Amino acid sequence: MRLALLALLLFLPACEKLRETEKSVEGIVALQRALQKATGQENVTVFLNNGRYLDIGLVNSPWKSLPSAAKAAKAREVAGLAFAAYPDRSSLARIGVTYTTDRTYFLVVHYTDATDAYAFAPGDLLQASAGSSQLQQSAPLNPKP
Repeated sequence: MRLALLALLLFLPACEKLRETEKSVEGIVALQRALQKATGQENVTVFLNNGRYLDIGLVNSPWKSLPSAAKAAKAREVAGLAFAAYPDRSSLARIGVTYTTDRTYFLVVHYTDATDAYAFAPGDLLQASAGSSQLQQSAPLNPKP
């Protein structure tokens, strides 16, 4: 009986952690879908590191070929949309946006270029959260350069 009680006491906190993890994953998936819809780009990746660092990858995006200033402005816009749409935004320390080129040649040679990276502090994006209604609109954010 004591062993069963001990096992139950050890199991209950694990269940709570699983529920928290499931909620976090659901939030990330919902954010990814919202960013895909808002940007009009299919290859958007979203990662949450240590619960504080949100990283968004725009893979094979036509925006990578924009001039430097326009590319930085698009990255800020995407980061603002992500910040506004993420349910647990108060826990974030940084939002990063990376333009990534990912290619495969001859089925075995992989090339990745992720040199265009931008990082934003949540405080810098607070103004963008007022524009979160853009995520509900069906029109993409001008996906062509």
